[in-house]
Amino acid sequence: MITLFDTHPTVSEAFRKGKYVVRKTHHDFSAIPIDQAHKQNNKCVKGGGGAIGLTENPMQLLRWMISGPEET
Repeated sequence: MITLFDTHPTVSEAFRKGKYVVRKTHHDFSAIPIDQAHKQNNKCVKGGGGAIGLTENPMQLLRWMISGPEET
């Protein structure tokens, strides 16, 4: 990370702009990593029969599928 600016300046600039975090609030220092935010969303969906309700609503199911992680 010390040499990131010299070796990969575009990645360094993206980090400075906060491109690799999710902000759920407007409070300073409340950003979380993207994968953690995705896990929190999955927990909300899976808890209390949430995933079952999604399968009954095509638009909600599509939104949940699109927001999932990309397979490599």
